[in-house]
Amino acid sequence: MQDSKPKTKGKFLALEPWEQYQYRYALILEYRSDRAYRNIIEQDLKPLWHSLPASEYVTPAHPDFEGDPLPFNLWQCENRLLYGDSNPRLRLYVDKLYTVVRTRMCLARGAEPARWAAGFVHAEVTAGEYGPFDPGVGMSYRTFEAALKLEVSPARAHVRMVQRYDPTSPSMEPTNREHELGSRHIEAARGYSFEEWDQLEAQMLDLYRAWATNMRAFWGKNYQYRYAGTVEEKRNDIHRLFLYLFKGETIDIVDRVIRLRLQRLAKSLEIDLPKHAQKRRPK
Repeated sequence: MQDSKPKTKGKFLALEPWEQYQYRYALILEYRSDRAYRNIIEQDLKPLWHSLPASEYVTPAHPDFEGDPLPFNLWQCENRLLYGDSNPRLRLYVDKLYTVVRTRMCLARGAEPARWAAGFVHAEVTAGEYGPFDPGVGMSYRTFEAALKLEVSPARAHVRMVQRYDPTSPSMEPTNREHELGSRHIEAARGYSFEEWDQLEAQMLDLYRAWATNMRAFWGKNYQYRYAGTVEEKRNDIHRLFLYLFKGETIDIVDRVIRLRLQRLAKSLEIDLPKHAQKRRPK
């Protein structure tokens, strides 16, 4: 009798966006740790980028970062080409970048290079003293702050926790006004007894804990750090995939389990697993 249960498609086939980002980023870090890849960046791509007039391919520094203007990201470069940038060196650089991703790094889907990987490579080419301004992290990076406001008089104390982000918004959007996250009110009989000071301190800590709990839940739902442990569990497969793609290392024909895992991982990253010549184990 045929089993009616659906066949499992593997853990890697249904990743949430930030989970997929972490796997992709972990794979890119494998490349960045390799000398041959760094030589490609230094010898093949950086000279082409630095041949462009720097002042024409930058954007003003983000308000959260003091310093020099930021170099164009890959999308901005392609947008300039789309709207008729007349500098042939920009086209030469972008074409070379995609060629490296597709043929040297073997990160492609069909005949097309993996555009997500090209964004990381371009970030490394244009990196400044603080390292690559990677896609998915740079301009979308946000700092969440909260303030504890304490008002004390001889008769009473009032404590409020406030932040300038809308707690009712799914993405906690920044606003121009304060949003109260919680408050506590304490009446003092005559000045403040030891017990009332202890009560005030406990109420302040309670507000801090409540804010930290809410922020932890929001962070776990929306940000990539949620999956850091999951990536660590699959570190060996990510390393094997890098060796297979970039170093041309083959998989033993009898080791089908590993090959299936790498196929699922590649599919979840939206890249193809090239068909290298398989080696046979010696008899």
